[in-house]
Amino acid sequence: MDQIVSDFFLWKIDQNKMKDFIKNNNSASHQLKLIHKTISCKVNTENPVDPEFCLKFIKALLRILETNGAEVEETLYDVLHEVQLKAVQPQLEHSDKSLVDKYFKSYFIEDQVVSLAETKQIISDGTTGLTSWPAGIHLSHYISQNNQHFKQKKILELGSGTGITGIFCLKSKIPSKYILTDCHPKVLSNLEINLEHNLASDTSSYSLATLDWEAETPQTDNFADIDVVLGADIVFDSRIIPDLVKTIKSLINRKLDSLAFIASTIRNEKTYAHFLKELSDQGLSCVDCDYETSDPIKIIKIQLNG
Repeated sequence: MDQIVSDFFLWKIDQNKMKDFIKNNNSASHQLKLIHKTISCKVNTENPVDPEFCLKFIKALLRILETNGAEVEETLYDVLHEVQLKAVQPQLEHSDKSLVDKYFKSYFIEDQVVSLAETKQIISDGTTGLTSWPAGIHLSHYISQNNQHFKQKKILELGSGTGITGIFCLKSKIPSKYILTDCHPKVLSNLEINLEHNLASDTSSYSLATLDWEAETPQTDNFADIDVVLGADIVFDSRIIPDLVKTIKSLINRKLDSLAFIASTIRNEKTYAHFLKELSDQGLSCVDCDYETSDPIKIIKIQLNG
């Protein structure tokens, strides 16, 4: 059930997992438990998933129950009716029109729930920063499991996107200060909304800033005394790798013993090899953090040579 629940909050349905679960757990109590952990739970009330997806979810559940000849708990039909009404309501109910989407994906990371407004499209408004990427989740796990590098540190994140890693760190009260950066106006606007949504009025521990690695003179001078630089899924375009590495070097060059941790989903070995070579060419050394996962994720620690 746990995987079905996690998938629900990411707007995903694995029909086979749901069928396997229902096959052995089709009693009324199990049906209600699944609904109470998904559509009717507090997380969904406070951070609603897309109603169209909710409708798809409850319809799939009912279809599988009926196909298996199970007696459907009447409450499920009430839930179906409620979800149908929500799915046809205009999404303009929310007063804040600057939300990228009016609904949220919720990520369960360690002991935290991070709920983010995201687009359904991987690329939207000319950027990939309006949806969360796997390396950000893995980097969050790594930070939690290797707290000694990050606890009470001043951290700057490059290409913060939806804010998944930063918000996890802030909710976990790991850094003394966390600076989230990006360069796309729509990403920064959505990032601000996600920060406010997850952290309420707790604004003293973080700041949001524009940082464009490709600018003729990136404003890294504005960020002094950074202990740790983070980045997740920012190594994907060979064209901007030299500027990315130059930015990393500039930031960690300002304070003795500063480090950078970059998490990458390895989609193209050639691009990643280019990144590693550029680090070396610009006088930076890196070591693999030996982060274990079945996903194609690499996390490296970067520092100045010597």
